[in-house]
Amino acid sequence: MADQSQLALTFASDLAKQIMTLSTAVITATISFTRDLVAGASPRAVGFLRRSWGCLLSSLVFGVWTLMALTGSLVKKHLNGSAIELLGVNVRLPAALQILSFLLGLLFLIRFGRSALQGKPGKAT
Repeated sequence: MADQSQLALTFASDLAKQIMTLSTAVITATISFTRDLVAGASPRAVGFLRRSWGCLLSSLVFGVWTLMALTGSLVKKHLNGSAIELLGVNVRLPAALQILSFLLGLLFLIRFGRSALQGKPGKAT
């Protein structure tokens, strides 16, 4: 395998793993402090938090899918020995969905924070 292909494969794999790590950390942190976060928050605000968790969980699933697609492409290239595109649609689709769902999860988390702080005395709105 060419050095450039190997480097692209490594970067794609590392990016998927990094986003999975960040998603896991955000989910863990927000679940750990749920009692404090939702105290006095409106049901609408809590809905944003739940949507955030759903999107971040989806990001994890898409990340696993991306890693599996990378592995499958690598195995197929190794077995066939032909010029198979390592970063084809089978990898780009789940990777794009992973990034999109991660960003959407962060946006919902920010929306939760803004909604939870609105109307509380001494808090920025």
